[in-house]
Amino acid sequence: MDTPASKKFTLKLGTGFQHAKVSNSTGSRYNKSTVGRMIDHIYYAGLNSRPNWCTANRFLDLSDHMPITAQWTLVLSSHNRFTVLADTEMGLNELCAGLIDTVWDQSARLGALDAPDETIKTVLSNITLKKK
Repeated sequence: MDTPASKKFTLKLGTGFQHAKVSNSTGSRYNKSTVGRMIDHIYYAGLNSRPNWCTANRFLDLSDHMPITAQWTLVLSSHNRFTVLADTEMGLNELCAGLIDTVWDQSARLGALDAPDETIKTVLSNITLKKK
């Protein structure tokens, strides 16, 4: 698919993908009067930055497509709620046992372990229940 056609296709999808522009190729597979290899495309979403570079490798002949490579500079933030787990020197068994105890304690505190007036409602009719 040529570059303009692929851009129109992704706009119709409504996914919000952005197209990584290939710097060393026009995106067309037509070369004078012959049809060449098809160009691949890279679409991305959820990144705040454009790629550093994006190029087509014309010399790598793996298929009827020209492979595309791209590079981004990503800055990862350290606002991760699981960093506390990574910093501890605790073994996996101790970690799981502590987590299980915490879940049971919080469930008991919230009163989620016992429900005195609990009734199970079924969607089956009484006739169907009697046939069992």
